[in-house]
Amino acid sequence: VSRLAARAPRLSPYAASKRDGERVVAQVMGDGAWIVRPPAIYGPGDRATLGLFRAAASPVLPTLRPDVAVPLIHVQDAACAIATLAASRAHRRTAALCDGRLNGYGLSEIMGQAAIAVGGRPRLAVVPRTLVRALGVAGDLAALCGATPMVTSGKVRELLDGDWSLNADELARGLPAPCFSLADGFQDTVAGYRALGWL
Repeated sequence: VSRLAARAPRLSPYAASKRDGERVVAQVMGDGAWIVRPPAIYGPGDRATLGLFRAAASPVLPTLRPDVAVPLIHVQDAACAIATLAASRAHRRTAALCDGRLNGYGLSEIMGQAAIAVGGRPRLAVVPRTLVRALGVAGDLAALCGATPMVTSGKVRELLDGDWSLNADELARGLPAPCFSLADGFQDTVAGYRALGWL
């Protein structure tokens, strides 16, 4: 299991490491392995996206320009797709996953759906690129001090400079249809967080 970021290894050390991992698997396994590239995965119990949902309850919610879009997939749909591919006798190759929305979701839509899921009604405020890049640098400095920041300069480059839309040829055929729309998936995620006492 790689990540969609492996399509653009130039953007960050993370993306480059994923591409390197794919290369090694392909050298060792050849056609004996699927290389699966999911986009951002979210779902109940995921700490990586918890900050998004906590922020969604605030009165003002930062977002980026409307043309920045990313594909997403709920963890249950990702796990189902990966298990289906692992059991498949089809010719193995590199395949991307998504929830059916090939062009992904604009960040304003993601933030808006997160706000609905937590019952908030924030005002969306567009953050300039320069400020987002500065936040990435601040994240890099925090990482040097031993923290685990949600945003780094590499993540900012992935978000701002990558084209993450998918085409149908990148997807594996014969997978079950995703069960979760973005709205349903975010509601499920928030219910999971609340059950754990995280929200």
